[in-house]
Amino acid sequence: MMGTRDRIWRLAVIVVLAAATAGCPAGPQTSGSGDAASPPAPSAPVATADAAPSSSASPSNDNRPTDPLEIFKRNIGLAAAACGGCKGQKDINLPPAERAAAMRELISDSNKSFRLSEVNAQTALRGPVGTVPKVAGRAVEGADVTFVGPDGNDAFLREVKCVTGGNFGAQVSKAASQVRYDGEVFVQMPPGADVNRLLNSFWGARTDADLWKYRYVWVAVHDPTGARIGGGMLGLRGMTL
Repeated sequence: MMGTRDRIWRLAVIVVLAAATAGCPAGPQTSGSGDAASPPAPSAPVATADAAPSSSASPSNDNRPTDPLEIFKRNIGLAAAACGGCKGQKDINLPPAERAAAMRELISDSNKSFRLSEVNAQTALRGPVGTVPKVAGRAVEGADVTFVGPDGNDAFLREVKCVTGGNFGAQVSKAASQVRYDGEVFVQMPPGADVNRLLNSFWGARTDADLWKYRYVWVAVHDPTGARIGGGMLGLRGMTL
């Protein structure tokens, strides 16, 4: 029987999701064992030497939450603010020529065997309102896309990965480091990929202490047509989206 604590936690998660993603297009869920918006109530792990580095694109880096539900609320809010189908930009905030060049750069820098689709390149270049996307380019360390705010500072980081399945855990772990453990990992996968199973495998291979450094990172997974097929909070065990 589900305990009171679990029921309260799940209800809180549903309320947060509904508020933060109002107006967002619903994406189909995969058939994995994870249950969207119905995670077990996690306990906050003890911070270790592997905790996220202090440098981050987050403007509130020094005041980021440590309670799991508050972390979840923060991440959901940032994800919705950076999602073009939710509260983010409806169009890429670049002149036409720069927009085309940025898309070409993202596509050419993607997996040669599974290139980023044009529609996903467009999605990856839409971020928080008022920001301008800056593509790092080939072989440049750090996030693939940095969204620069009106003040000239980095406002949001997004790393783009095209993954066929077998190395999902290693790829998203590397991507998390490229957004400095604070931002979004945008993943393109083949249609029908069991994202929940892959996330459960990622969580299952790590202790709570290991996961703590990923607490401000989330994954958004799309197939090449642009349809969202899954996602989750990397550092919050069981948090599928």
